[in-house]
Amino acid sequence: MLAKKIVARIGVGAALLGALVITAASPPQLPLLDAPVSSISEREQLRLGRAWLRAFRSKTNAVEDALIEDYLEQLTHRLAAEGVARSQPLEVFLVYSPTLNAFALPGGIIGIHTGLLLHLRDEAELASVIAHELSHLQLRHFDRKRELQEREQLPLLASLLASIVLLSTVNPIAGIAALSATQAATIERRLRYSREYELAADQSGMELMLAAGYDPTAALRGIERLQEAARFYQRVPEFLLTHPVHAHRLAALREAGHHYNTASVPAPMESLQFELMRARVQAVHSAEPAKAVAAFIAERQRQPTSTAAVYGHALALAAARQPQLAWQTIAPLLEDAPLLAVVDSAATLAANAGEMDTALALLMHHRRLNPDNYVLDTSYARLALRAGRVRTSLHAARRQTVLRPRKIGAWKALAASHGAAGTLAGVHRAQAEQHILAGQLAEARRLLGRAQQLSRNYRERAKLQQRLTELQVLEREQLALLNGNGA
Repeated sequence: MLAKKIVARIGVGAALLGALVITAASPPQLPLLDAPVSSISEREQLRLGRAWLRAFRSKTNAVEDALIEDYLEQLTHRLAAEGVARSQPLEVFLVYSPTLNAFALPGGIIGIHTGLLLHLRDEAELASVIAHELSHLQLRHFDRKRELQEREQLPLLASLLASIVLLSTVNPIAGIAALSATQAATIERRLRYSREYELAADQSGMELMLAAGYDPTAALRGIERLQEAARFYQRVPEFLLTHPVHAHRLAALREAGHHYNTASVPAPMESLQFELMRARVQAVHSAEPAKAVAAFIAERQRQPTSTAAVYGHALALAAARQPQLAWQTIAPLLEDAPLLAVVDSAATLAANAGEMDTALALLMHHRRLNPDNYVLDTSYARLALRAGRVRTSLHAARRQTVLRPRKIGAWKALAASHGAAGTLAGVHRAQAEQHILAGQLAEARRLLGRAQQLSRNYRERAKLQQRLTELQVLEREQLALLNGNGA
C-alpha cells in the first residue's frame, strides 16, 4: 500500500530558495595583490593538480559519495566567480576524515574533509570556507610567490600529499604533525599562505559569498567555530594550520562585517540541504550503525519535525540492516521534502525493501525533471541492473561516462553494466578508467591491455593503444610526485 501511494504521489520537488537580502556599503579595502602572475601555465597547473589527486587516491581507501559530492559541487559552482569557472575547471572531492580541513590545489581542485560538515553550524559557514579556497585559486596564490618556482612545486605537493594521507587515514595526529613540520620547514616556501594572502582571500571570499546570496559575516563565524573546536579538542584544526588566524585578520574580518547589513537569515531550504548532508555523514559513514540509529532516535525526540533527523534515521537503519523499517521511515519525506538527497536515498531504500518497481518509477520521474543528472543516472543504472534491465542500465551509465568522465562512480556503473551484458572488452576498459582515476595505474595498464586483446574492432583497438600511450605519461607524473622530484 505504501509503495502504491508513493508511486501515485510522485511530484515535482521544487527548491524553494528564498532570497538573502544584503546591502553592502563599500566594505574596507583589505590588501589585494597586483594582477595575477603564473609561473606555470593553466594546463600545467591542471596536470599537477590531477596527478596529486590520483596519487592521493592511490594511498587511501577513497570511497565516493555521489550525493555529498554533488551537494559540494553545486555549492562550489554557485560561489565561483565567472573568471574562476571559465579559466579552470573546478573539481571537488571528499576526504573522509573527522579532521577540520579544506584545501585548494593547482588546476582548480578543492578537497573538503567531512569533518567540516559535522562541526560547522550551517551552509553559510561552509560556504565561507569554500569561498576562501576559491579565492586562493582565483588570486593564483599557489604560484604567486616569486621564490616558488616550478622545480619547487613537486616537493611541496609531495609533502602535502603525505600529510593529507595521514590526516585521512588511521593516524590523524601524525598527519597534523607532518603538516605542521611541512610548513615549519620553510614558511615562505610551503602552502601556509602569508598574512597578505589570507587577508586578500578573506575579502575576495566575502565578495563571492555576497554575489551568491550568502551572509558574508558567516566567514567570521566559521573561523570562530574552528577556534572553538581547537579549544574543545585541545589542538589546532587543520584548516587553521594552513590558513593561520591572527589578531589583525580577525579584526579585518570584523571590520568588513560591519559594512554588510543582512536583512534576513539564510533560506530554510539552503539550511536543510546542509543538514541532510551532515546527517548522511553521521549515518552512512558511521563505524557503528546501531549507535547511529540510537542517536537519531534521540534527535527525533528532541526535534520531532526535523527532516534531517528522519533522513539520518532512515539511512542509519539501512546501515544496521533493517531495510523494511528504513524504507518506511524515509517514504513520508518524498511528500514533505522531495530534494535530490531524499529522492535518491529513498529509491535505494525502496529497492532494498523489495519495492523495485517503486524505486525505478521514482528515479525515472525525477530523471525526466532533471535530465543528465549524475546522481540520478548512476543510481538508475545500478538499480536497473539489479532488476535485469541491462540495456537500460548500460545506456544510463555510458551517458554519464561521457558527461562526467572524471567520476569513478560512472565508470564503475558502466563496468557492471558491461559485465551483465557479457561484453568483456567493455568491462576491462571501464575498469581501467576507474583505476586510472583512483591512481592505480599498474592495474589500469593490465586492464587496458586485456581489453585490447579482447576487442575485435580495429578502431577500438587503436583507441585503446592511444590510451596506453597516455597512461605512460600519467605514470611518470605520478611517480615524480610520489618521489617529490621532477625526475
